[in-house]
Amino acid sequence: MISKSKKGLISLVLAVTILTTFSNFAMAQVKELHIAINKSPWLPAFEKLTKMYEGETGVKMVLHVFPFMGLYEKELAAVTTASKTYDLMNMNEIWGPFFYAGRYLTPLKEIDPEFTVPSHLMQFFWEGYWDDKVHYQAPTGVLYGIHVNGNIHLLQYREDKYKEAGLPTPPETWDDVLEAARKLFDPPNFYGYVIRGARGDPIFYNSMTIRHAYNGYMFRDPLKGDFTITVNDEKNVEAWEMYARNLNEYGPPGVGNIGQTEMMGLLASGRALQAIVVSAAFPHLDDPEFSAVPFKIQFAVPPKGRGGDHSSTVAGWTMVVPRFISDERKKAALDFLKWFMTQKPQVEYTKMGGVPVSTTVFQSELMRDPKYRFLKATQDSIPYFSSMPLIPECAQIRDVMGLHLNRALIEEEGVRESLDKTAQEILEIMRGAGYKGVTIAPRS
Repeated sequence: MISKSKKGLISLVLAVTILTTFSNFAMAQVKELHIAINKSPWLPAFEKLTKMYEGETGVKMVLHVFPFMGLYEKELAAVTTASKTYDLMNMNEIWGPFFYAGRYLTPLKEIDPEFTVPSHLMQFFWEGYWDDKVHYQAPTGVLYGIHVNGNIHLLQYREDKYKEAGLPTPPETWDDVLEAARKLFDPPNFYGYVIRGARGDPIFYNSMTIRHAYNGYMFRDPLKGDFTITVNDEKNVEAWEMYARNLNEYGPPGVGNIGQTEMMGLLASGRALQAIVVSAAFPHLDDPEFSAVPFKIQFAVPPKGRGGDHSSTVAGWTMVVPRFISDERKKAALDFLKWFMTQKPQVEYTKMGGVPVSTTVFQSELMRDPKYRFLKATQDSIPYFSSMPLIPECAQIRDVMGLHLNRALIEEEGVRESLDKTAQEILEIMRGAGYKGVTIAPRS
């Protein structure tokens, strides 16, 4: 005869067993992961890595590939209609804050309360976090995503040309870069510096590294919620004079139409000395099918500005989990991100042409291979990572600033004029979005 207490215990054990079995069965049904991702130079590396994950886990990885703005439109439609199409979405830093602030995504700790960011993961200026209190991506915020491409700005320059001219390498300051550009300028055969000057995102993003090196920022202290506009202060003016006037004097014609492809093409053709380029360019600049100067371009931490320090702007893509899919699919999505961050996938990803997000790669054999010489510059740049203004209005600000900077570059506007107009239009954007007490700082 079984006592009532034993019967109760047996019933409890059976219930737990059934629940556990059902849970494991449900988890076993996640046979596919669907990822919304952008078409980019590093996409082939990511595709190869997902095949590696398929081989290790049996989970089929389905990539939904869209052009840059097409990805934004698809992701926006997905979250606003509670679509269950995607398990992971690749999020650009420009539109990420809109999705974080709108609570369209799942906090990673909500999926796994025990999840913590591994100490070896590089923190790309806190992209992937969102803090409602300061209305900004900040380390005090909630974690929504993990970087899947550690793309940053590096100075990429012809080390051989520097040495032939008796110039020290790598250049330490922007004045050193300017001196080299002046000394080696030989148009139309060879240009001293290439600016990515096309209107909109190209010039907005490319110029940020030099402005930050001069301590020229857009807002006074957004990490603390202070959005006083400083984009037209004297530090920004000095940086913009160096970029749009001094360096541009030694660049190719048609600067207002130069995008990333043209900039990389000038370097790879052997017709340019140096430029600020994303680290993801590394496999292309050594590819003999693309480059006339393989292994002649060196990578370095971007130089210091006068009165400032080094600065390397992040070009981040963060993988996030939408809110409206099942818990089982969310867990499977996070499992992939956990795997992605470990050393073996990170090393293989780099070999495939991707840019790693983990410092474990710096302890690998790749550091001794000249093919991956960009890694040392990346490692040295970690203390100097910076980012664009990480607020939901970033895209509007980019369009405004990208217009006026381009006009200044092609001399349709003066340097101060372009920055003053930018400041005024940012003020209108911020007030229209409901920010209280925002003003333009007095010029100092």
